[in-house]
Amino acid sequence: MNQQFYQKKGLIVSQFANWLITMKKNDKLPTFSEMQEQLGVSRGTVQNALKFLIDAKAVDIRTRGKMGSYINDINPLILQQFCSRAQINGLMPLPYSRTLECLATALYKCFSNQQLKFVLSYAGGSSNRYSMLLSDAFDFAISSKAAAIKTIEDGYPIEIAMDLGRRSYLSKHVLVFGQRMDARLRDGLRIGIDNESFDQRQLTYKVLQSYNVELVEIKRQRFLGAIKDGYIDASIWNYDEIFEKEYEGFQCIDLEFENIEDFSNAVIVIKQKDAFIKKVLENSLHLEQVKLVRDMVMNNVIPPIY
Repeated sequence: MNQQFYQKKGLIVSQFANWLITMKKNDKLPTFSEMQEQLGVSRGTVQNALKFLIDAKAVDIRTRGKMGSYINDINPLILQQFCSRAQINGLMPLPYSRTLECLATALYKCFSNQQLKFVLSYAGGSSNRYSMLLSDAFDFAISSKAAAIKTIEDGYPIEIAMDLGRRSYLSKHVLVFGQRMDARLRDGLRIGIDNESFDQRQLTYKVLQSYNVELVEIKRQRFLGAIKDGYIDASIWNYDEIFEKEYEGFQCIDLEFENIEDFSNAVIVIKQKDAFIKKVLENSLHLEQVKLVRDMVMNNVIPPIY
């Protein structure tokens, strides 16, 4: 009997903590009757769970008589210890470019400002990141907006929780030719394609749909070497890596078509109907702050953290 009581109390405390961590200072709490109905427990259990979190210094409640109860103060670091998720786990591409370094740093800074435990992991390929997200090992994943939209259209149970803005994923994609090539699109070219990269594959098909070219399957990490060696004539690649690593011997042609910005904008993707993580993200990641940190890293005001 006692064991069942404590298990039940622990579950309600955890539910309360999940609830409270999505709230902010000065937010109004539901009434005890409303909480009792939502949680399906007695009024006394609700009161005991809230008192437990108050005694643990996770939250401080201020009562305003008939106006109800409000959050006077909240300690996310303590509160998170009682949540069903002891830390927030994010997933993004390896920060191989300055733009991604800026984004990773902004995520760490923003979660740190909220005093939340946060870990960022890295994996290549948007489809890999979505699979890892749906395995429940991670709370959110970052990809291009284009990849997220297509994956949602294909029926995956994910949703876009936040659009991080223009060129937050990378600056742009370009069509890369060797230095001595006739740098223009035409029939007969040998074009490198990496079918494991959603963005690179989709861009290649969009740009070359009107041309009769040979598509050569090759890992994207080898594109530039393959162009230099004459194995392929050109490929679509991100401009950041070419520019930042000061690669020489290449010509870059800008790509133009409708919604091309969707391939350079980063979005945060969560599991469908994950209201808890969606609210945590809304409270922790303010676009103005994310952009400010990204700009500070880009301009060498602060070092990257990832």
